[in-house]
Amino acid sequence: MESHPSLGITLKETDASGKAYIFTVMEFDQKSEKDFVPKEYKKVENDLVITNTYVVKKLPSTGSSQQVLYLVAGLAMLLAAYFLLRKRRVF
Repeated sequence: MESHPSLGITLKETDASGKAYIFTVMEFDQKSEKDFVPKEYKKVENDLVITNTYVVKKLPSTGSSQQVLYLVAGLAMLLAAYFLLRKRRVF
């Protein structure tokens, strides 16, 4: 007999004629009864243990070094215009 005390299960390894039982575990979708992997998860099957691990999506790039350069150049131009106009006492 094969025992799995952590699961509280004790199973026979063979039937009455000595033929070995084959035990499998499958995670499936209740609607279609097909093999199932939850969305955004990675599934690993190891014997009778199925482990689903959440896969963190990579965030999209929200800016490039070129955009930062344009921002810095624009701010420098605004600052220069402020000081030039301030010298003329326009403000």
